[in-house]
Amino acid sequence: MSIQNSRMKEEIRPRGDKARRQLGFTLIETSLAMLILLVGALGVASLFVYAAKNNAGGVTRTVALTVAQQRLELLRNLPFDSATLAATPANPAPLTVTRGGGGTFQVTTTIVDSAGSLPSPAATVKRKTITVRVQPLGRRIGYSNAPVTLQTTRAALSTGPYLQ
Repeated sequence: MSIQNSRMKEEIRPRGDKARRQLGFTLIETSLAMLILLVGALGVASLFVYAAKNNAGGVTRTVALTVAQQRLELLRNLPFDSATLAATPANPAPLTVTRGGGGTFQVTTTIVDSAGSLPSPAATVKRKTITVRVQPLGRRIGYSNAPVTLQTTRAALSTGPYLQ
């Protein structure tokens, strides 16, 4: 038994300088590995910052879209011949709207009257194109500073002398 134990010790025991160098990692190898991991970690950290900025911008855009939808629905529910739906000048005066959690927005509503004809010569269509543009005010991050624009068209049939 003692002969086998001594042989095993000889096989396990490192011999010479070459064997001693292969026992572990050097300081340079460890430093390079840590540097590579650091570069990867910094890349991931920058993605977290980018995601946080865009999430904040998403809230602002959602509130801006809600403001535009509310304004558009208000105008769509009015009678077609309402004075509120009269054609606006080329650069109408904006309206400032403040929402609690979303900030302050500038709402511009443009209404354009136009007429088109149907295949029947006796009737024409009166159309109103309503455009609502909502611009976030103040200093915003990323794409949240871009305006939201919604557009709809309303139409009414105007009868001629033969369709009364």
